[in-house]
Amino acid sequence: MATPRLCSIPNCGNPVKGHGWCGMHYARWRRYGDPLTLKKTADGDVQRFFKEVVLTHDGDDCLIWPYSRATSGYPQMRDKGKLRQVSRRVCEHENGPPPSSKHQAAHACGRGHEGCVNRKHLRWATRRENQTDRIKHGNWGWKLPEETVREILSLKGLLPGKEIAAQFGVSRSFVSQLFSGREWKHLTSGQAPNGS
Repeated sequence: MATPRLCSIPNCGNPVKGHGWCGMHYARWRRYGDPLTLKKTADGDVQRFFKEVVLTHDGDDCLIWPYSRATSGYPQMRDKGKLRQVSRRVCEHENGPPPSSKHQAAHACGRGHEGCVNRKHLRWATRRENQTDRIKHGNWGWKLPEETVREILSLKGLLPGKEIAAQFGVSRSFVSQLFSGREWKHLTSGQAPNGS
């Protein structure tokens, strides 16, 4: 059995749950967008940052969202009582409404899962176009070492996908795609997870 990885926060020493952090630091990152944040940010501060910084940002570099994120890493915020993806709101503001309800906010930079909300990086794309972008940018699990992917596959049916995703710092969507054989096909097409 492998030695558990430890939290990357200095002097923490607890086992990793996701994104290189222990459960506590990972939960803070999910809730507040920063593993070191101790208290919740007021919704007014979030709304102000969205309006005064995100919607007016004119730089070409990624603008990283400093607040709450979904487990996939994508920024989120409350809008009229509902939790919404920030990238989608920015894309609507910059490019108008989506051409259809199935269109997604796609990031030209490939860093949406890292919190980028730069309006210049966003456009509407179909699911297929967005997945093609993810593969092009290496953001759909392709950067994981094969050994890690095999370890994830070995947990199929033993743990819920949500727990597996958190443990390895990947999205639940990636785990689902992996288990269904749509990702890392050379490992999932008839081969046992241990490579035998």
